[in-house]
Amino acid sequence: MIDDLQQTGLLMEWLKELLPFETLVSAGLARTIQKEQPSFRAWQRCQVQELHYLGDEGGITCHVAIPGGGDRILLASITNLVVDPAMPLAREVAAYQKRRIKRLRRSWRTAA
Repeated sequence: MIDDLQQTGLLMEWLKELLPFETLVSAGLARTIQKEQPSFRAWQRCQVQELHYLGDEGGITCHVAIPGGGDRILLASITNLVVDPAMPLAREVAAYQKRRIKRLRRSWRTAA
């Protein structure tokens, strides 16, 4: 298992209490958004509106409203988002991201 279901469930509950919250997207995700929306900049704040858990395959996934994107919603893994360090759960989110990325890399190496 990549995620600890108990820890992840608890983090999801806490994050849902903060909805909606602001975030930034990673540089890689910003480049992807810019292909369809050239005016988008990586430093623009986006708003997470919903959260879902997509199992080990997807982890915590966020519905992100992109500024200037109209009604379009981006589905993004929380590992591709950067939360404000002042956010109440910033440390917990960073720990989840670090742990998930580490375990994904390990699972990819063993699968190859």
